[in-house]
Amino acid sequence: MSDLIVRLATREDDASIRAVLRRNAMPGAMALAFAHEPSFFDAVEVEGYDHQVVVGEMGGQVVGAGLVAIRKVYLNGNPTEVGYLSSLRADPAIRGTTALARGYRFFRRLHDAQQRVPFYLSTIMEENLTARDILTSGRAGMPRYHEIGRYQTVVIPLIRRRSRQLPSGMRIVAGSVIGAEEVAAFLNEVGRMRQCYPVYTAADLQAPTGLLRGLSLDDVAVALAGNRVMGVLACWNQQPFRQHIVTSYTGMLHWARPAVNLTAALWGCRGLPCPGEPIRSLLAACVAIRNDDPLVFRALLRHQLATYAGRGQTFLFVGLASNDPLLPTASELWHLILHSRIYIVAWEDHRAAIDVVGDSLVPYLELGSL
Repeated sequence: MSDLIVRLATREDDASIRAVLRRNAMPGAMALAFAHEPSFFDAVEVEGYDHQVVVGEMGGQVVGAGLVAIRKVYLNGNPTEVGYLSSLRADPAIRGTTALARGYRFFRRLHDAQQRVPFYLSTIMEENLTARDILTSGRAGMPRYHEIGRYQTVVIPLIRRRSRQLPSGMRIVAGSVIGAEEVAAFLNEVGRMRQCYPVYTAADLQAPTGLLRGLSLDDVAVALAGNRVMGVLACWNQQPFRQHIVTSYTGMLHWARPAVNLTAALWGCRGLPCPGEPIRSLLAACVAIRNDDPLVFRALLRHQLATYAGRGQTFLFVGLASNDPLLPTASELWHLILHSRIYIVAWEDHRAAIDVVGDSLVPYLELGSL
């Protein structure tokens, strides 16, 4: 692989990177290509800040890519900068070669030059066995990938359901009613009780770009008891800048798709898309429930499902760690589930990073930022 060039990308590489993402789907019962159209560099704003994109180039063509970004999250209740590794894709021509190790050595040089974060977060879809085996192998030049938990994405159909009465004394309003400052204050008050919950500001909630690109305060549902905020749940439409393209179905889902789509049609909603088409979905975001109260979460979830049913979207994706006390409530309705694993990635003293994260707090990763 002497003709492979590993370098930092610029916006001039945008189209080439998007082509790599489209060509290389994540395997599974529902194989997905994570597209970033019309701009890769604009789309990855939601993954963090101070992005550095590394590409591998052969013969003038980009054949692989990866992203490192910085995030500010709550670590043991304190705002802390950590890294995030994502968008790792490689064409078949360079898989099984030294290309991956060379790419990670390049990342290592970036890390050593900055010495900015103690570790990086990353996720790998559970059915992507090849990626898991390679990245967690501990081979020379590779960082240590240490699993800290499993991540469940609950895929709930957006169908019209019978309305249910809210718990006594509760009302649900849009975030614009109480304002960005109060929403951000609540997210930080409750979020700091989760490990790696994003630190959000009022500016993040109001900006058209950045960490919450495309999310408006009117997309945020707020549960109130009197004037006290009890919970927040947003529905984030990222389709204008990030898309999940189905490339194939395998196993039971391949055979079950016609029945699933027939059932969906009877309920008056779209079914699973044909290969080559995007999943028309919304992502649950800014999930914060005071005291993890299932009544509050259930009310917000049903409110959002009812609000967005019939608007042309098919599913609501809700991403939670497998040990999150809110997960059973998210799983009450008919759903599919996608499984991933969460990793701490570190080159030096990975044991110290593991000890810092610990297991006393439930992890939270913003699904729309993965």
